[in-house]
Amino acid sequence: MSYNENFKKIETISKKLWDKLDVYSAKIDKKKEKMVVLDFFPYPSGVGLHVGHTLGYIATDIFSRFYRLKGKNVLHAMGYDAFGLPAEQFAIENKQHPSIITYKNIDNIKAQLKTLGLSLDENRTFNTTDADYYKWTQYIFLKLYNSYFDENLNQVKPIQNLIEKLKRQGKNEDEIYELIKDSRLAYLDEVEVNWCPKLGTVLSNEEVIGGLSERGSHPVIKKPLKQWMFRITKLAERLVENLDELDWPVSVKEMQKNWISLSYGHEVTFECSNGKTIKAYTTRLDTLGGVTYCAISKKHPDIKYFYDGKLPEGDEFPGILTNILVKHPIKNETIPLYIADYVLSYGTSAVMGVPAHDERDINFAQENNLKIIAVVQPNDQYLSKNNINYIQYLKNPNQYPAFCEKNKMINGNTTEEEINFLETNMFIKKNKYMKLRDWVFSRQRYWGEPFPIVLDEAGNPYAIDESQLPVELPYTDKIKTESESDEVFKPLDDCKEWKNIKFIKLDNYTAKIIKEDAEANGSKIHKGTRETNTMPNWAGSCWYYLRYMDNKNKDAFIGEDAKNYWETPKKIGSVDLYLGGAEHAVLHLLYARFWHICLHDLGILNSKEPFQRLFNQGMILGPAYSNENGTYFSYNDVKKIGNEYFSKSTEEKLTETIGKIGKRYKNGVTPEEICNQYSIDGLRLFMMYLGPLDQSKPWDYSAIKGMVRLLDKVYALKFDNKIKDTEKTKYDFNNTLNKIEEDIINLRFNTAISAYIIFINSLNDVISANLYKKIIIIISAFAPHLAEFLYQQNIKEKPSIILENWPKSFEKVNYTAEKINLVLSLNGKKIDVIEVLNSVSKENINLLVEQYCKEHKINFQKIVIPDKRNFWCANIVKKV
Repeated sequence: MSYNENFKKIETISKKLWDKLDVYSAKIDKKKEKMVVLDFFPYPSGVGLHVGHTLGYIATDIFSRFYRLKGKNVLHAMGYDAFGLPAEQFAIENKQHPSIITYKNIDNIKAQLKTLGLSLDENRTFNTTDADYYKWTQYIFLKLYNSYFDENLNQVKPIQNLIEKLKRQGKNEDEIYELIKDSRLAYLDEVEVNWCPKLGTVLSNEEVIGGLSERGSHPVIKKPLKQWMFRITKLAERLVENLDELDWPVSVKEMQKNWISLSYGHEVTFECSNGKTIKAYTTRLDTLGGVTYCAISKKHPDIKYFYDGKLPEGDEFPGILTNILVKHPIKNETIPLYIADYVLSYGTSAVMGVPAHDERDINFAQENNLKIIAVVQPNDQYLSKNNINYIQYLKNPNQYPAFCEKNKMINGNTTEEEINFLETNMFIKKNKYMKLRDWVFSRQRYWGEPFPIVLDEAGNPYAIDESQLPVELPYTDKIKTESESDEVFKPLDDCKEWKNIKFIKLDNYTAKIIKEDAEANGSKIHKGTRETNTMPNWAGSCWYYLRYMDNKNKDAFIGEDAKNYWETPKKIGSVDLYLGGAEHAVLHLLYARFWHICLHDLGILNSKEPFQRLFNQGMILGPAYSNENGTYFSYNDVKKIGNEYFSKSTEEKLTETIGKIGKRYKNGVTPEEICNQYSIDGLRLFMMYLGPLDQSKPWDYSAIKGMVRLLDKVYALKFDNKIKDTEKTKYDFNNTLNKIEEDIINLRFNTAISAYIIFINSLNDVISANLYKKIIIIISAFAPHLAEFLYQQNIKEKPSIILENWPKSFEKVNYTAEKINLVLSLNGKKIDVIEVLNSVSKENINLLVEQYCKEHKINFQKIVIPDKRNFWCANIVKKV
């Protein structure tokens, strides 16, 4: 029988063995070096996985299996991010309670992951909706609530440190209460927030894209509400600086840096004729003498003091001149105050207009006939060399960086001397500025972690005593989404018995809830309410990677032994490889870093960062079908007649396009469909062989048949103890092994599989027993079911191939190939293999590839040839 006829039996036998041996269980073993390999936490907010989801899961599984064979103690686990808006929305759309449908979805996804043959430690799995999990989410919230940022130490410290400091300063209890309330990392504040009426909840800035909700693309408006906030801005510098020590994609680092947008400059105060002041932040204090007007945003928090007319509705409008005059800080004159559309509504919401040295300012000045005064000298040599006259420079100074190069003011000072003078004589202080805003942490939804907070009758918050955690989520079926009016509806407000409580104060900041008056033991009893907002869906995912390390611990979210083994890295981050999509660059990844840095500062964690190495997988693209209204139809509901497509159910004519495989385009093929037809190992190889892991690639059924042929070839291989390996076979194997090792480490699985295919195709049908064992162990990382079956049938030196060691190269190989392979790829996908002389130079390889492109009419942008190893490869980057 062939592999294709036998694969279901092979898979059943292998799975039963792994379950019996519990081979993936990761236990602390100080004799072994640890490795933590994780995927982004999956949302069980839909009916299950499609093949697009499997791309990353299979990749981390191959990586994990490889390092187990290399002797590492690998922790590879999977849990479920089951709280939050996505899960609640799915439940409502399907007219079921989230507590029911969420667990159904989890059970389905668990079965799908099992189908894929992933080497997950199932003893470490959990859901964020488990009370013994979110107990620790609430515990961490309290740790941050009871902390503050020490500006002098540039660290997060316990709030008790600040209380003791204030006591030493002679502050009374009331003064201390107010001061620490304004210092806590987690705090309540009335702020203008992003309100989504359709979702019926507040969203963080990171969850709003172009004025629409990240989830569902619904309109978002601004609305003042009292919210729980995190002072993430206090750690902005650390969040930027630490990125340099992380092995992350440059694009993700840049996205975080740009989102934070941290810059250093000065905050200048301008006195106004109405007795108010305006503060403007600038990174070019040396241009202060060139200020000829000030401008504020129409959303400036004090706009009512500066303008009492009707403000324009849109985002674009002509400058509005106010009746307010502004005193120039260093000149004995006044300048006008405008409301301008180009002034952003965050930061100070004001700018000092320096038209001679800023393109936006000069445009505004010209539109409103304002003075233009240059104070920084342009570089005359640069201007003349580039045929730019001084007037051109004044009109668009930002286009010509030369004016900064000379470092000279028109008054004769250097720019540094000018800044020092202004700091010393005008008392203008240095300041930093960022785009990042404090994190809005509360949601007006049901399906989330309750806050471990009670509010007294005056609305003052008290932390619930840790002994009373978890604060369990009560049951209610009164779950609304759309807001029917401007009034905010919070489902937990309807849970009256749960909401209204009695409590005693353990101190000025901590409360203990009591059910019976007798529990007060003579302490004063207070009436209050629980906090009825819930935490966002990011709360549980901020720290879940740590719970994998010690998920059965009842006394701590991570115990000392687990922390000191799994969480202590050689580098800055505790997770060795973290793989997932780039869409969470400024959501989950930024939030998790903030929590981790805080816990590290508090001495609770060893490592400075959560994720040492980050990798973003690309998307799988597939055909999608829509009608003239843009409604997508399931690929199962599509039939092709000639060259046209139609819906089977409605007979509508459909248009075929290409889109990301998933629920949006209704083109998500389930992994079970592929596994049933082509085998689990066939799917695993196919998903990795489609192209580079970090690039988007089209779904291509033709490739999977090639993977099944490979598995057939391996299945049919025979060995004989009498056969000895030739020197050429040893040489080829060593090259192949080095190539596969290097590619797995660098997550280049498609080229690793190519190298394996080339080597297998070079072999005879019967090989040596030694070589047979080596190639079966190698393929076990990619196709574990077949490899285990063959190991049990033919080798069985250990209970499972999982417990084997990665093969070693042959030693003392006496062979030098006259010709070796040149592997050609086009945009990362292998297209050809050409034999070349072993002695060929890199320059000649480049010429050879250029000639190949001419012959095959490939319009290339560049040719990338790595330094020579034991073979040559070249990637042709095609022009777009």
